[in-house]
Amino acid sequence: MIKPAHVGLISRFGKLEKKVGPGLYRYNMCTETVYQLPMMIQNGSIPGQKLLTRDSLLINCNAVYNYHYSIPELVIFKVKDPNILVQNTIKGIIKGLVAERTFEELQKNPDSFNKACMTETQRKLEGFGIKVGIIDIKDVMLMHDMVRSMAQSAESKNRNLQKISRAQGCLKASTSYSQAAENYKGQNIAMELNYYGLLKTMTMGKRSTIFLKDAPFKK
Repeated sequence: MIKPAHVGLISRFGKLEKKVGPGLYRYNMCTETVYQLPMMIQNGSIPGQKLLTRDSLLINCNAVYNYHYSIPELVIFKVKDPNILVQNTIKGIIKGLVAERTFEELQKNPDSFNKACMTETQRKLEGFGIKVGIIDIKDVMLMHDMVRSMAQSAESKNRNLQKISRAQGCLKASTSYSQAAENYKGQNIAMELNYYGLLKTMTMGKRSTIFLKDAPFKK
């Protein structure tokens, strides 16, 4: 009995004799063997693979796919488990293609990545009579540990930049003070005006009494 939506292959002494459709057939159990394959589209999935991108980031991605048997004769005589063959082939191809791309490229061009997976998978499975219809890579995400490590690295980098910025600010300030000191050298009037200006700023908005020595800048 060849079931509906299946194809039957009858071999005689290990050699393919004929291909038949759904229905009842009579065969010689001693000399003939009957195989049957579903001709419907087969679906499969690849749960989270941990993969390394070209920029050394560890990602996790899932994939779904479907396929059908284009040449049943090849499938019967060359493949022991078609689903395992398809799944392992797609896994290997995804791993290789991810290693050639950065995480940013995977995020920006998912369609291009899916197309490359389809093309390469079809090329490898063509000789086994299997045709892939869809490969869809889903949920390309950084691993949790990798996200935490990147956050710590970014935080450390920001702290270092802040320290450098403060140091540069102190250097510029000290340079300005040094130049001001050079400009004020020998100019007592300017120094006195700056001195009184500083006192005014310190007492701004407050009623204060300040006692000053006479002529603090006179030699």
